[in-house]
Amino acid sequence: MEDQVENLEEARKIIKNLRERYRSQSHQLLAWRRRVKAQEELITKTESRASRATEDAVSTTNPLRVSFVQEAERH
Repeated sequence: MEDQVENLEEARKIIKNLRERYRSQSHQLLAWRRRVKAQEELITKTESRASRATEDAVSTTNPLRVSFVQEAERH
């Protein structure tokens, strides 16, 4: 960018270009934030499902675990 502006028209062009650039960057930033939020929500859901699956797998009332433990105790 130039250090000095020669006339009012040139200053207006520079200002217009800067506004367009910053508007574009703002839109990109908002889109990025939306993507990050969606990814964080997906991670939270995935972790929650994995946690529930783990709890179910180790639950003493889980029929698969109970039969496995009973089978192991017989041997």
